[in-house]
Amino acid sequence: RVYTGERTAEGRRIFLPQFRYQFLRHDDTYVVAKGGIGGIGPISFKKKDGRSGTPGERRRLELELRLLNDCALIGKPNAGKTSMLAALSRAHTRIGPEEYSTTRPHVGVIRYRDRVEVRLCDLPGLKRGAHLDKDMGRRILRHTYRSRALAFVV
Repeated sequence: RVYTGERTAEGRRIFLPQFRYQFLRHDDTYVVAKGGIGGIGPISFKKKDGRSGTPGERRRLELELRLLNDCALIGKPNAGKTSMLAALSRAHTRIGPEEYSTTRPHVGVIRYRDRVEVRLCDLPGLKRGAHLDKDMGRRILRHTYRSRALAFVV
């Protein structure tokens, strides 16, 4: 997070997230902070000549999880997205009559006999203006970035 130089009415500093790196492959690495020289470890690891180690860098991170899936189910509240996921896969999620009964994304897997797997992601319902972060819209839509297909449930 980067300090904007501004403060809230209560006097708190305002920080904005800054994008650093996106892991796309299994073996991707990214150095966040470098360690110090030497080490302040157990006495058995220390040299007996009075040398002390140097501290490493400290960083604060905000990690964002984006679910990997083949198809994301998108639609308005009570459109039947959770029911469709439960019918197609073995996902056991709560299906409720009220709006926004799905509060977080759920992933179900459809397995075929030839060992092909298709991952379906059930997202909470979206309302008009979700891209403007109305009713947590952008927090829901971020899981669609890594989807191969989007299925709109009407």
